[in-house]
Amino acid sequence: MGDGIFFKNQNAAFDKLFKDLDKYAKEVIAELDAEMGAGLEDMAREAKRLAPVSPEGGSLRGTINVEKEKPLSYNLKANARYAAYVEFGTGPYAQGYVPSLDPEWQEYAITFKKSTPGHTRQQPFFYPSVRRVFPLMIEKMKKVIEK
Repeated sequence: MGDGIFFKNQNAAFDKLFKDLDKYAKEVIAELDAEMGAGLEDMAREAKRLAPVSPEGGSLRGTINVEKEKPLSYNLKANARYAAYVEFGTGPYAQGYVPSLDPEWQEYAITFKKSTPGHTRQQPFFYPSVRRVFPLMIEKMKKVIEK
């Protein structure tokens, strides 16, 4: 009978512990989310800086943005319909450039391939931004977890 009282008291201690852990987890998630959001905003700024401006005054830079879906879930986008062709090039330019990318970026670039070859030179702005800023963002997020 004494064991039942003992475990009842322990359950209260566990309940408090789990409540405290839940609060701590929410705080850590909020800090991670802030670092991720800041990192993606840095990527967007860098992509805007690198994005070419056409002589016709195209609006590619204005279409680069970050959208938050939920905590720890963001989309970094360049919404101009021609953004991928500027990034990866077309025709022989894409054939020369795309194989130099990381495999997942190669797969993504291929989704923009058309049946008629183009002749647009690549002017990477998005990929270099992600490659430069992503490791910095990950390091900051690791520091949040380690503290």
